[in-house]
Amino acid sequence: MRSPSQDNTQGSIYISGGTFDITAASDAIQGTTTVVIDGGTFTLAAGEGIEGTNVTINDGTINISASDDGINATNKSSEKVCITINGGNITINMGQGDTDGLDSNGDLTITGGTINITGQSACDYDGQAQKTGGTLIVNGVETDTIPNQAAWAASDSNTQTATNFFINILLSKDLRFDLKRRSLFLHQSFVSSPVHVFTPPNSATLV
Repeated sequence: MRSPSQDNTQGSIYISGGTFDITAASDAIQGTTTVVIDGGTFTLAAGEGIEGTNVTINDGTINISASDDGINATNKSSEKVCITINGGNITINMGQGDTDGLDSNGDLTITGGTINITGQSACDYDGQAQKTGGTLIVNGVETDTIPNQAAWAASDSNTQTATNFFINILLSKDLRFDLKRRSLFLHQSFVSSPVHVFTPPNSATLV
């Protein structure tokens, strides 16, 4: 189901009720600007369940099986990029790999409803996240905060960078031991002047 217009000031989808059983290779429900769901029963099996620039869910029973993102807000128009969940019962089952239950390239707000996400990454947002109500369950565990896969990815990247740096130090021929000062110093390959790396305690045995 797609909005008929690709104009970034048009192309909205509004659903207030009904029953929808959609299987799609790409997006089950896609709006260029806004997607607003006030009710209905949805069974969605697709690459992405619901996509729009601004996605708002106020009510309804929504079951999503997705191989990419369950609900995705991305910059497709001049609307504010945001996912807002005020109510409803939402169940999202994610496929393996780089997939997110709720993926917003902007903000993510939860004020009500029940969201049950099963998958490697529950939420991924680039802006601000706020949870003032509702129930969020991730892999069977209820949480009061909204986790962020983007923050974990950045943390993992920084950790990997630091790890690689110290591995290179350990493999470097410029890591030298000063017998007089009983200390390791790093020389020219990595820094402009020798840097103190490690001094063993007095009780340590030097081999």
